[in-house]
Amino acid sequence: MSETRSDTVSVVERTRAVVAGGAVVGAHFLGRTAVFVLGEEALVFAEPDGELRRMGIHDGAILASAGDGARIVSGGDDGKVVTTDVGSSRVLAADPKSRWIDHVALGPDGAAAWSAGKTAFAQAKELRQFEAPSTVGGLAFLPKGFRLAIAHYNGATLWFPNAPQAAPERLEWKGSHLGATVSPDGRFLVTTMQEPMLHGWRLVDRQHMRMSGYAARVMSLDWTPGGRWLATSGSTQLILWPFHTKDGPMGK
Repeated sequence: MSETRSDTVSVVERTRAVVAGGAVVGAHFLGRTAVFVLGEEALVFAEPDGELRRMGIHDGAILASAGDGARIVSGGDDGKVVTTDVGSSRVLAADPKSRWIDHVALGPDGAAAWSAGKTAFAQAKELRQFEAPSTVGGLAFLPKGFRLAIAHYNGATLWFPNAPQAAPERLEWKGSHLGATVSPDGRFLVTTMQEPMLHGWRLVDRQHMRMSGYAARVMSLDWTPGGRWLATSGSTQLILWPFHTKDGPMGK
């Protein structure tokens, strides 16, 4: 019996170790360049050719970061919001009270959002701000239009920064909501909670979705391509919730 060798390249053969020089709190790609967010002050760029570059961008701890493939926006305890591309960085905003920048998010058409305490900020052509009912727990842009989901205590708020005359929409659910994500098709909002569970809303009719059964608090989650599944941590197994039907994970 003859042996055959697969032409598939091993994942191990396609990886390399990167000595970042500090605790890594985030990882993103800018094109083909891997970028590691350090807990203190800097980003480390791992170029495809093996070169490592370090770029100092904050005067202290980096508390939050988000990337869209073309830029990384970060927030720090220096009160600054910094946007970085492959070659340079600049301060996008500085909190007037020098508060810590707790959360950041990137949206369509170059939009960015961040929070400091109870205040959420959003910037496209102009800077807007919104006072949440409590400390902001998470931010997520909806994929269409300039609309921001803000997680906070006892629920979430949908805010239209460019429509100050429109009242923000409150989505109620008791408890501490610590993160937010919106499905790629814009139909569902899901929040992580202090308890070992997720909570979601079907936005067309505000239908609740209780997503429980975790052994620990969900710290990480992301959508599969096309938004058919939401993959989450919170267990010794990878948990995936189905979102490819009109009811999402309800009853599944």
